Amino acid sequence: MTSLILAAILSFAAQFVLQTPGVWWFLAAARPYLVTLVAAAPRLGPLQTGWFGLALGLVADLLDEAPIGPRGISGAVAGLVTSLFVRRFELEGPLFWSGGTVLACLVNDLAFRAVVASLGASPSWGWWGTLASTVATGMVALVVAAGASLVRAATSPTRRRRRLLKRL
Repeated sequence: MTSLILAAILSFAAQFVLQTPGVWWFLAAARPYLVTLVAAAPRLGPLQTGWFGLALGLVADLLDEAPIGPRGISGAVAGLVTSLFVRRFELEGPLFWSGGTVLACLVNDLAFRAVVASLGASPSWGWWGTLASTVATGMVALVVAAGASLVRAATSPTRRRRRLLKRL
């Protein structure tokens, strides 16, 4: 759980960096905290992932100085659905990161739209914003997938055995 909290802190720092002026507007639409939510899906149960999504959404509301609640609720729904999807289809590797992130983004956005509509308002972005956010967050997920592949390759037992055999 400590590694997930550290990953959440790093994801919010990355989101802050991506939203600074001078960064392409396209990358500013990314929501890296949803990649952290996807990372929590195989480690935690569906309900725990939902609670983690609630916490991530509430922190996102606080950092964006938005009304507190809608992103928390949509994060909880996205966490629950993503966790159930990942467990049901046993996603692994790059498909886990990219597919899980795209699913989390779409469910998060649809749930956010439903919550905001129930309050009698509409989101400040349209469907193009949803598309930009999903694609940009998917790009962040691909970077994370590449990093995870490199770490897995560097720490694999097969690689250790090969290095040991070369020394002999």
